[in-house]
Amino acid sequence: NRYHMSTRMISLLHFKSLKNIPRLQHVISTRDGGTSKAPYASLNLGYHVGDDQKTVSHNRQILADTLNYDAQKLVAAQQV
Repeated sequence: NRYHMSTRMISLLHFKSLKNIPRLQHVISTRDGGTSKAPYASLNLGYHVGDDQKTVSHNRQILADTLNYDAQKLVAAQQV
C-alpha cells in the first residue's frame, strides 16, 4: 500500500497472517519517503546505524503521522 502525506509518498506492507490478531497493528516500511541522506536513505527508522538522530526522529514522526499514531508508541524491530 502506498500512502501520500503532504509531499511525501511512503510505501507500507502488511503480513496477511498478522491481520486477524486482536489489538495488533503492524506495518513494514520501505525506504520511500524519508529524509535520511545516503547511505541511510531515505526512511531510515534505526537509531543504531549511525544516521543523524534528529533525522531518524523526523522519519519516525513521518511514519507515525501517516498512520495517525503516536510516534512515542512506535516499536521498531532491528532488521538483520
